[in-house]
Amino acid sequence: MRFELNEDEQMLRDMVRDLVARDVREGAGHWDEAGALPAKLRAAVVELGLTGICAPEAADGAGLTPVALAVVLEELAVGSGSLAAWLGAQAGPATVALEAAGAPFHSTLKRAAAGRVRLAWLGALSGVGPQRLPAVVGAADADYLVGLSGQQVVCLPAAEAQITAGDTPALAFQAAARADVQLAVQPSWAAPVSAAAAQAIRDAAAVTQAAIAVGVARGALEATVPYTQDRKQFGRPISAFQAIQWMIADSATELDAARLLVHHAAEGEVSAAHALLLAGQMARVVTDRCIQMHGGYGYTQEYSVARCFRDAHHALLTAGPDGGRHAIAAAAIAG
Repeated sequence: MRFELNEDEQMLRDMVRDLVARDVREGAGHWDEAGALPAKLRAAVVELGLTGICAPEAADGAGLTPVALAVVLEELAVGSGSLAAWLGAQAGPATVALEAAGAPFHSTLKRAAAGRVRLAWLGALSGVGPQRLPAVVGAADADYLVGLSGQQVVCLPAAEAQITAGDTPALAFQAAARADVQLAVQPSWAAPVSAAAAQAIRDAAAVTQAAIAVGVARGALEATVPYTQDRKQFGRPISAFQAIQWMIADSATELDAARLLVHHAAEGEVSAAHALLLAGQMARVVTDRCIQMHGGYGYTQEYSVARCFRDAHHALLTAGPDGGRHAIAAAAIAG
């Protein structure tokens, strides 16, 4: 168990943090309103090699650790949950799934790692019958759709599915190219994987969601602390009041604890279900507090905490109901 990022991970964190400060923070709210990320920003993400960060070197990827991906997604989510979700759809479980499937999808993996094609992650699929998946992140501009059906990785050209943008309102991650997907899985699109590989794919999905939740919560807190220092009541900054100080202290502590658990889950040292459970709950609580500290202003589009609040609660909802996450985490403990 390690508590510090290695040198490569630190350099990657600083590089992405600079990108967010320079090109993301100011425009994130406008992109969500417009419902799309700028093509120039997406190209910058590809140019930095982030689409293939965890793809193996044999597939022209960087071959870095899952912790590196968690670091990248957190940093991106601090500035824009939509951008982090858009990248996570490609570089997270979809990449892990194609790597696990091996030869049948190796060419697709290589092109995705280089950013030449876009992947969208469908999540768990229910067998081979017709199915509809609402508001899939990345589906609107995807070249390939990737999912997991039991112990089979499914990868199909997006043109083989019916993709409709706008039918299901996107309440969060509004610039993440979300669209409804209807498809009927064909056997020719599937490749078998082992039970351990299927679990690793599910874990990658959980860690991806958890890392984004940590970043969204951190973005809310980083926007809130300066606000409490500038906002004055009764002749002094509200940051001087004990109630505000306690909320900030609790939020920072819970955020750091969640990040540590996410990194340990990325390394396989603890269950990814536990990391997602804690990170999801933390993001909901921290963004709630940030809204409270902003007062009524927190609900307006002028302040980024409103967007963070929506994204945090969405991340929690798409991870499944509370009872389901608790059941998965409990099952991991029981073995």
